[in-house]
Amino acid sequence: MYPTLEEKETLRKWMGTVRWTYNKALSIMQDDGINDMKITRRYYLNDECFMNNEISWVKQTLREIRSQVLDN
Repeated sequence: MYPTLEEKETLRKWMGTVRWTYNKALSIMQDDGINDMKITRRYYLNDECFMNNEISWVKQTLREIRSQVLDN
């Protein structure tokens, strides 16, 4: 299977968002000592967290894709 240029771009964006989500979750766990996944999800997964225009690009990646990083 060979993705089109548009599909490649979408995959690249999704991977970037997954990397960002992972790094943010790791940071909250290491820096703040928070290991409760409900809290982590509230800060970095739920759509209402991304009303800020600076990080609204995160919502362009499906929630299901973003949630996989927090399930592992």
